[in-house]
Amino acid sequence: MALFVVAYDIADPKRLRRVARFMERHALRTQRSVFLFAGTAKELEGLLSGVSRFMRLDEDLVQAWCVKPGEGWLGRCRGTPIWLFPDAVIASSEARQLQAVERDEPAGGLCREEGTTRKER
Repeated sequence: MALFVVAYDIADPKRLRRVARFMERHALRTQRSVFLFAGTAKELEGLLSGVSRFMRLDEDLVQAWCVKPGEGWLGRCRGTPIWLFPDAVIASSEARQLQAVERDEPAGGLCREEGTTRKER
């Protein structure tokens, strides 16, 4: 399994909404038109084929790049990134309660800027 960055540029607002909904069901949105997709090359081809049903290939574009293995979450940024590991809620059938769980950042943090992690800023 690999990690891919998928981005699109859609000319028509109606097609844009359809492409965005499709992508939100299959990948993790990181920016308005940028997603992370975890899967094999064959699964990526399926994603691109699926999203192309909502596009006009002469006007629109969807692209994907493979992230180098071992560097998936070690991105660099400026500004405030979207936290890719949100707090989780666990439903317990025994206690019939919901329990909030705060996840820790991955080793090194998602966004490293001059030696600080997001929580330190």
